[in-house]
Amino acid sequence: MNKVSQSAYSAAKAFYALNTNTYEQLFEQQIAMATLGMESITSQMKLMSTTQDYNAVVAGQTELANEISSKSQDIARNSMDIMNESKEEVSAWVEGVAKETAANIEMVKAA
Repeated sequence: MNKVSQSAYSAAKAFYALNTNTYEQLFEQQIAMATLGMESITSQMKLMSTTQDYNAVVAGQTELANEISSKSQDIARNSMDIMNESKEEVSAWVEGVAKETAANIEMVKAA
């Protein structure tokens, strides 16, 4: 039974590590999005305070919107990549645990 307990502990520890890694990566993406929001506000305030011409303000706003959109899409893509990688890691973990569980069942039956 000690091997079964050790196997369960190792599986739980590995799953915890997978979740922690995914959480950290996603949290970094949240920070990137929040940073982008702060940079956007700063850029817009700078534009509004330094530009007197209406057409220049509109052109500047358009440029800022395009830039923010592009950066937001990059962050979203990174987040999706993280989730896809996590899905693959968890699938591999489940397959490994299933094989180990089957082996442990056989060992317990034999005992």
